[in-house]
Amino acid sequence: LKISPAGALVCALAGLLSPVLTNLHLTLFYGYHPVEWAIPAVLVFLIAKEKHSKAWMIICGIFACGIQETTFIFIFGWTAILLKNRKYLLAILTAAGSLGAFFLITGKILPALSPTQGYFQVFQYAHLGSNMQEMLYSPFLRPEIFWGTLFRENNFLLLAILLLPVIPFALFAPEYLLAALPILAAMF
Repeated sequence: LKISPAGALVCALAGLLSPVLTNLHLTLFYGYHPVEWAIPAVLVFLIAKEKHSKAWMIICGIFACGIQETTFIFIFGWTAILLKNRKYLLAILTAAGSLGAFFLITGKILPALSPTQGYFQVFQYAHLGSNMQEMLYSPFLRPEIFWGTLFRENNFLLLAILLLPVIPFALFAPEYLLAALPILAAMF
């Protein structure tokens, strides 16, 4: 990203003062949560991508995904940028790997470690189905519920609030917003 030091400082201060970023963990966990480290890890991942440092991209990607399983959805979103840059094979491998890892972790590993034998985040989407497979097919099996939930006015307001702190970055590199689309869609 070709941002002057002054511009970078303004963006950093905007992020620091943004209630969206600084209170992200309060939305569900009401206290400190390690997910706060995923955002800097993803930012360093993006900087490493710009600097063509594959080693740092891999280190930061693994670190971010190790903190929060939903980071794999962001990595899946990265395939949109790979497709835009015509890196089709890498996009296919990234999509398959990130979705495979997400479903393995949320469908097998976390439920096996949970005392309830289920993925604990499912309760947020119970209206879409009783398990991950039903939720995945809900746009087709329960279209009125899925699409009605997705296009509620409150969702657009939340989306605007979430995107507000990253608008300065979008002016410099709007293609990075493509990577965020799947994780934003998963929030609704």
